[in-house]
Amino acid sequence: MKGDDPIVREVVDAIILCMRAAPDILPRVPRILLHSKSAELFETTRSLKFKVALDQLGKQQGSPVLAEEDAVVGFQKAAELLKENPDGPFFMGKKGKASPK
Repeated sequence: MKGDDPIVREVVDAIILCMRAAPDILPRVPRILLHSKSAELFETTRSLKFKVALDQLGKQQGSPVLAEEDAVVGFQKAAELLKENPDGPFFMGKKGKASPK
């Protein structure tokens, strides 16, 4: 994938918006999606990475409502970008490479 392709910047911008909700989403992952052993590992590794217990992570960040709104916009933008290239499941076509123009 070429880093100078314009879609790369658009994808990065969409991901940044999506990640703003991470402090509110990450603490829910072990409770909702994982079984006990995986949940324990997830909580331990993420707490070490963020240097705070996961249940405290969202409390230290800004407004969860604004973060969620940003994430929705980011996921909508990502969906739009995926639809722009009908050649495959990736942002840049079937194999994640820039389509010939």
